[in-house]
Amino acid sequence: MMVVAFVIVMVMCLTLIHGCHCNAAAALHTARVASNGIVGPDFKAFNVLEHGAKADGRTDSSINFIRTFEAACNFHGNAMMVIPDGVFLIGPVLFSGPCFNPSLLIVQVNGIVKAQSNMAYYRGDGEDDIDWITFQAIDGLILTGRGAFHGQGSAVWRFNECARKSNCIRFPATLKFIKVTNAIIRGIKSIDPKGFHIMISMSQNLRIFEVSTSSSPIRNDFRIRSHDCNHGLRHACQRNIYQSLGHPC
Repeated sequence: MMVVAFVIVMVMCLTLIHGCHCNAAAALHTARVASNGIVGPDFKAFNVLEHGAKADGRTDSSINFIRTFEAACNFHGNAMMVIPDGVFLIGPVLFSGPCFNPSLLIVQVNGIVKAQSNMAYYRGDGEDDIDWITFQAIDGLILTGRGAFHGQGSAVWRFNECARKSNCIRFPATLKFIKVTNAIIRGIKSIDPKGFHIMISMSQNLRIFEVSTSSSPIRNDFRIRSHDCNHGLRHACQRNIYQSLGHPC
């Protein structure tokens, strides 16, 4: 399996227009040390195990992940959601704000999070399938760690027609960010996505560093929604991502 590591300093087009309203250098430092669990004594850890998740790779822990996120997001203090070592199985989950933390909410991923392989979990009411892990309406987020998101996509790739034609049903993205502002994604791995590795929509100041992805049948592993910026800037953003992955534009 080919894995491509990349570093992207700027991802979202709106960053070029509005600039970053957060201390990006400090946030990146926090992301690096938080991947090893090093945070200040004023941070409270919210571990998925303490909310009932099972690290056996067989028990569906979707609701336990959601409850952990909600507890961290609604905490009126500095918070870190912890996904520790182990293998966790989850279906589609929505991590939705707004959150009440005074600093960026940290999601530390050091375990392996595996997706339910049965596509019945992802059937939506619209023309596309439901994405796997969605972060929505959050201002201030750090997703960091040495863990991996395993989409178990190889079992369904043969049914995905999007590699061959544009008019198709889009399969679930592994990570989706919608209406997320001031965020850093660092160090994680995305393996065997069903659709895109990462999908970004209506977000600002979202930066990606040192993320590793496995190959997938989708030509462009990342997607930035076209309404996030004008055509010229959107192309520049996508070019930065795709060329870092070794793809042609």
